[in-house]
Amino acid sequence: MDTRGSSLRSNPDLILSQSTPATTALRQETRTIPIIFGIVADPIGSGFVASFLRPGGNVTGFAVAEPTQAGKWVELLKEIAPRITRVAVLFNPAMATYAEFWLKPFKAAASSFAVEVILAPVHDTSELESVIAAQAREPNSGLFVMPDAFTITYRVEVTSLAARHRLPAVYGLRFFTELGSPTGRT
Repeated sequence: MDTRGSSLRSNPDLILSQSTPATTALRQETRTIPIIFGIVADPIGSGFVASFLRPGGNVTGFAVAEPTQAGKWVELLKEIAPRITRVAVLFNPAMATYAEFWLKPFKAAASSFAVEVILAPVHDTSELESVIAAQAREPNSGLFVMPDAFTITYRVEVTSLAARHRLPAVYGLRFFTELGSPTGRT
């Protein structure tokens, strides 16, 4: 995203943002124009706001995620595939700058289920096949796809690969599972 274009030169009354990378870029460009984000996983950890009650600065918005959700994803994965003893967490480090927001509670929940967590960072689409195939070759494996701009953009590829390799998977957002179900419904 190039924020140095005419949009900031026109001195807008406010700017709407919908991801951590976009909000980061916008915040670097202005400390005076109000920025309202819609989809940011960890606004406090990303440094956008001081607190939910009193954000401070020129950035505020809506958090649509809560880190304890990650523990429920582990629980769900164990429910659908009880023999799982290891789970790969697929994410793009450049897009998921907030990865620890999800990883800390995910790892805590995984240890309570005696599940090993394997970090599976991917940097581009050419890595998806090898990462998912490698996980599928290991016995009792599963996959968790962290919601980030990369995994969302390439959700068709991710869900198709998981299905083709018959790798049990959970996803942070509903529309991933809608792609993976035979009827398109969950």
